Amino acid sequence: MRKEPLVTGEYYHLYNRGVNSGLIFKGDQDKERYYQSMFLFNNQGYRRSRGDRFEEEVLMATASGDCDLRGEPFVTILGFCLMSNHYHMLVRQEVDNGISRFMHKLSKGYARYANIRHDRTGPLFEGKFESRHLFEESHFMHLVPYIHLNALDAIGVPWREGQVKNWSMAEAGLDAFQWSSHGVYMGRVQTLPVVDLVAARDLFPTPDEYVDYLRSWSQREAELKIIDQY
Repeated sequence: MRKEPLVTGEYYHLYNRGVNSGLIFKGDQDKERYYQSMFLFNNQGYRRSRGDRFEEEVLMATASGDCDLRGEPFVTILGFCLMSNHYHMLVRQEVDNGISRFMHKLSKGYARYANIRHDRTGPLFEGKFESRHLFEESHFMHLVPYIHLNALDAIGVPWREGQVKNWSMAEAGLDAFQWSSHGVYMGRVQTLPVVDLVAARDLFPTPDEYVDYLRSWSQREAELKIIDQY
C-alpha cells in the first residue's frame, strides 16, 4: 500500500525499532551518538567531513552558542524518546521532503557508526521508519506523554494499562531517564538544542501544566487506546 506524501507544515509521529526487535542502542554511548546525530543532521547545510570527526564537529557547531550557524532545519523536533530497541519522535516537517532527508541521514549515519563500533554487519533497523500523520491537536497532546512514558518500561511501571499507582516513583523514573525530551518540558537546559523550545512551550507553557497533564493522562486507559493508532 502506497503511503501518502509527507506534507510540509504538518506534524508526524516517527518511530522504528531494531531488526528482529534487536537492540539499536547498547548503552549510553550509543544513545549519546544518536542524540548528537539528531542535532547535526537536522541541518540542510551540514556535510560530513572526511574521517571520524563527529564529536569534534558537534563541539564546533555549538562553540559560539549561536545555533543559527547550523543552517536551516529539515524538521522541528517537539519530542523524542530513545529506548534500547526502538525510538519515537514528534516532528513538524519544515521543507518539502524534509522528514525523509533528515531520517535518511540520521539512520544511515547512525547505522554506520553502530556497525563499526559493535563489529556487526547488515541492517540495523527494521526497514524504513514509520510515520503517522497527526492532524488534530488532541493527537499530539496525547503523543507527548505517550513518547515520554515509554521510559517507564525500563523500571516496570504498567503505564500502558493506565495503572500508574505510584506517581512519585514514576516521576522519579522519568526524571532519571536522560534520553528523552521529558527534561525539556520540565524546564531543564538541553545539552544540545535538539527540541524546539518555542514549539514545546506552545504545547505546555509551564512545567507545572506539563506534569499535571502527564500525571492525569497516565491514569486514563481510554487515552492509551486512542494513541495506539498514532
